[in-house]
Amino acid sequence: MDGKRKRPGGTMETRAIKCRTMQLLRELQINVLGASAKINDAPWQLDDISAGIMPELPLDKLPEDILDCIYSLMPLRDAARAACVSHGFLRCWRRYPILILNNKTIGLIKRKVSLDDMESYAVSKIDHIIKNHSGIGVKVLKLQLFASWNISAAVLDKWFVHVIKPGIKELSLEMSSCIKRTEYNFPCSVLSNKAGGGTIQSLFLSSCSFHPTVTLGCNRSLTSLYLCKVHICGEELGQFLFNSFALERLVISDCNDIILFKVPCLMQQLKHLQVTECQMLQVIEIDAPKLSTFIYGDVGVQISLGGPLQVKDILLMGFNEADTVCYARTKLPSIMPNVESLIVSSPNEMTSTPMVPSKFLHLKFLEIYLAELSALLPSYDFFSLVSFLDASPALQTFILHVKQQFERRDSILDGEHTELRQILHHGHANLQNVTITGFNSTKSMIELTTHILENAPSLKCITLDTANFSG
Repeated sequence: MDGKRKRPGGTMETRAIKCRTMQLLRELQINVLGASAKINDAPWQLDDISAGIMPELPLDKLPEDILDCIYSLMPLRDAARAACVSHGFLRCWRRYPILILNNKTIGLIKRKVSLDDMESYAVSKIDHIIKNHSGIGVKVLKLQLFASWNISAAVLDKWFVHVIKPGIKELSLEMSSCIKRTEYNFPCSVLSNKAGGGTIQSLFLSSCSFHPTVTLGCNRSLTSLYLCKVHICGEELGQFLFNSFALERLVISDCNDIILFKVPCLMQQLKHLQVTECQMLQVIEIDAPKLSTFIYGDVGVQISLGGPLQVKDILLMGFNEADTVCYARTKLPSIMPNVESLIVSSPNEMTSTPMVPSKFLHLKFLEIYLAELSALLPSYDFFSLVSFLDASPALQTFILHVKQQFERRDSILDGEHTELRQILHHGHANLQNVTITGFNSTKSMIELTTHILENAPSLKCITLDTANFSG
C-alpha cells in the first residue's frame, strides 16, 4: 500500500468518461423521447468528479431503442469490448447493425502470426463473431477476407445464411486475389426475398464467381453494384440487371469473361457507369437516359448508351491502349457532345493530337495525364494539344500532367530549336486556370505554354511545376 486513498468511482479519467457519457445519454434521451424524459434531474458536473460521487451509468434502465442507437455508433471493436462489461450492451451486440470484418477489426494486424496461421486465425475469429450475433438487425455486412485465400465455401455460405435477413441494406465480399485452390461461387440464393436479400441496396463482389440465372429479390431495391475480378459473362450480367429499375451506380472492373455487355431493359435511374480493364469486352449497349458520369478504359469498345446527350463527366483511362488522347479528341465529340468535364489518361501517346473540325462546345474542365514509358517511341508533340483548346470555346480549366521516364533530345536549351511555331487563333476567351505538372524545356512544351499566354485574355493563374508527375 502506498498510503494514498483511492477516490471512489475509479480513476480521474474513468470518472470523466462516465460524467460525459451521462450528459450524452441525457441529451440523447431528451432529444428522442422529449423534454420530459430524464435520466437524472441535472447533468453531472466536473465538481462531482472531484468529490467522487459519480453513480453507475444506468444503461440497463434505458429504453432498448435508445441503447441500440448509442451502441450502433460505436466502432466494431469498441462495441465488442463494451459487450463484455454490460448486460445491456451484450444484448445490443447480438443486434449490432454494422459488421465490417477485416484484418484490422479482428485484430490480425497487431498479432504476430505466421502466414500459415494467419488464415486459420482470421476465419476462427470471424466465425466466433458471427456465431455470437443473433443474425437479426444487420444493416451492413462487409467481409474483407484478404488473409483467407483458401477459406471453405461451406463456411462462407453459413455466414451469409446466418446474417442476411430482411432489412439488410449493404453487402460486400472482398476476397483475396491470390491464386486459390477453388474459386468461390457466390450463392445467388441469399439475394432472394425468401432468404432476406430482397432489401439489399448496395452489392460489392470482388475476386469470386457470380452466375445469376433468374431475377432475384434484390433487383428492385438495388441502387449500387460493384463487380471487380468477378467471373460473370455478359448474358448473366444482363439477366441480373433486368428489372433493376432503381440502380444508380454500376462499376465493372477487370471482369474478363464479359464480351458483350447488353442490358435488355431501360436503366431509368442509372447516373454513374464505370467499365474498366475488361480485356475481352467488345460492346457496351445500355439505355440510360439519366447517365451523367461515364468512366471507361478501352478505346476500342463499341459504345451505345441510348441517350448520350446527358453525359456530363467522362473519365477515359487508357490502361493498355496507346493514343487515348487522340481517341478522345477525334471520337468523343460525336459520341458524347455535351460533356462538361473530361479527364483522359494515356500510358503512351504515340500519335500527336490532330486538328479536326469537331467541337466540345460545353467542355469547361479538361485534365490530361501523359506518360512516356519508352525511349524508343517518338516524342509526343505537346503543342498538338492546342487542338483541344481550339475545340473547347467554354473551357475554363486546363490541367496537364506529364511523366517522362527518359530525357528528351528536343530541348530549346540546346540552341538548335529557336523558332517557335504559332497558330492563328481568335483566343481562348474563357480559359482562366492552367496547370502543367512535369513542365520541361522541350520545344513543343514551350510552344504550348507560349500559345496559352498569348491567346487566353481571361487567364488568372498559370502554374508550371517542373517536378515529374508521380501520380
